[in-house]
Amino acid sequence: MISLKSEESVVPKDGRGRKERHAELQALRHAVGSAIRALRSEAKLSQKALAERSGLSKSWISRLESGQHEPTFESIRRLARGLGISSAELAKKIEDCEQS
Repeated sequence: MISLKSEESVVPKDGRGRKERHAELQALRHAVGSAIRALRSEAKLSQKALAERSGLSKSWISRLESGQHEPTFESIRRLARGLGISSAELAKKIEDCEQS
């Protein structure tokens, strides 16, 4: 299992090395960013509009979409609300992006 918050908090229990965990975390960050960007585009929202609707900053959303930021569960909840979808729908979109 991978933590979204910090690479150091990942405890390897399956024998994977640091590089493998880092690559997995990077892939997850990319999937989260891709999902947010796609859903935002589908909703015809700018980063600024999503920021205002979710109570997050535009720069934070930009970093998230580019895979440079790691969301917390609270920020995922706020983003989902700002996008007008459930957290479960957002999680499904992230999962779909992970698999593609």
